[in-house]
Amino acid sequence: MGLSSVMQVGLTGLAAAELTLDTVANNLANLNTASYKQSFPRFATQTPATHSRGEPRSGSNGGTNPVQVGRGVQAAEVAVDLSSGALATTGDSNELSLEAGTRELSNTDLGENMVQMLLAGNQFRANRQVIGTASELLDDLVELRRR
Repeated sequence: MGLSSVMQVGLTGLAAAELTLDTVANNLANLNTASYKQSFPRFATQTPATHSRGEPRSGSNGGTNPVQVGRGVQAAEVAVDLSSGALATTGDSNELSLEAGTRELSNTDLGENMVQMLLAGNQFRANRQVIGTASELLDDLVELRRR
């Protein structure tokens, strides 16, 4: 895996953290919106790069495993939590909801979203560090080549 690949993996991590922060921000902005359904991103690994296929077992040779290097993360979907929010009494019998005189509140879990926000911030910082380190190494290589 070259340094440009390392930087690309770091960029996919930054994009994942950004999507998580965007989703959490939207959930928190709609915390008091009646009937709002929180959403959350789901991620999947990108198909790894295969550098060698490996060999099957033969005779006394136990074989070898393939050599694969990850390419980072990608968004699989932004899923919506369709569970019901709490019901609040409105006193208005004309209110259209599950029960007359009630309104469904947002199902956004404030605590869960705050944890996701903190984790995304840590993910962002870690991937920024990966990119920064790869950039420094590339700078060092360029400097060595000039000598």
